[in-house]
Amino acid sequence: MAALLPHFISSDRNIISRVVLLLFLILMVEFTSHLIFWSRGRALKELLTGLGLDHWLNRISACMIGDIAIWLLLSLKRGQIYFLKNSVSFL
Repeated sequence: MAALLPHFISSDRNIISRVVLLLFLILMVEFTSHLIFWSRGRALKELLTGLGLDHWLNRISACMIGDIAIWLLLSLKRGQIYFLKNSVSFL
């Protein structure tokens, strides 16, 4: 984030004011992006509910989460996690 905003942070100011400015800008960008994400998610929920597809989307999501949980449990039972680039042994 600091690399994107070099013009707003001048080196003639003290470090505390630069950090406060940077943190304020980061919080504003994060708040805005979360607000956009929330509003689009709400609109998508209303669209899916109106079409009657929300039940199927919930069912598909639950099946995928269950499959991933089973896959991770089997990987832990073998002592390795296979979704990492290099498998990590826990035992």
